[in-house]
Order: sequence, then structure tokens, then C-alpha cells
Amino acid sequence: FGISRCRRASLAYNGKLRQAIALNKRLGGRRMIVVDYDDLVADGGETLTRVFDFLGLSYDPSYAARLNPSSVNKARGLSVRERNIVDETCGAHYRAVRAKLCGD
Repeated sequence: FGISRCRRASLAYNGKLRQAIALNKRLGGRRMIVVDYDDLVADGGETLTRVFDFLGLSYDPSYAARLNPSSVNKARGLSVRERNIVDETCGAHYRAVRAKLCGD
């Protein structure tokens, strides 16, 4: 018995989201960029361009070619029960934090 691995991972993820909000607040919002991993892998060129612009560095399109899009599909390997746990545990929190920190 006890807490499932999936729920434990989801709760840990919520903790990381809270840390990101606290760090953003501490840094004043202009010294931090938040990158959603799925966005990075799905549209690496656009996302990396934004990151490099934020850092004041030049971007080379070859950088995006190094991203592995297959890792985004890991969620498909979860059972329906596990997907429900993830959504119930951190879905709303994730969407709220993403809206606040990513400007969605």
C-alpha cells in the first residue's frame, strides 16, 4: 500500500511548479524564462530562438535538430488510471502556472 509512483511523481512536479513561481517572484520576472518541455520538443526552432534572444546570444538552427521529439510521447505509455492521476493531481496547477509564467 501507500502512495503510487505516479501520484508521488505528480506531487513532486507540483513542488517544482511552486519553486518556479517563487523563483520568478524573487527574480522579478524579467530575469527568468520558463520553457515548457513539450513546446521545446514540438517546436524547437521557435522556442530555442526565444531562449537565445532572452539570453542575448545568437541562435543556430542546427541546435533544434538535436532535440528528440520521441520523448514527448511518454505520456501515451501511461494507463488511463495514471493519466487521470496526473490530471487530477497537477493538471489545474500546471495550467495556472503555465499561464502565469509562460504568458499563455
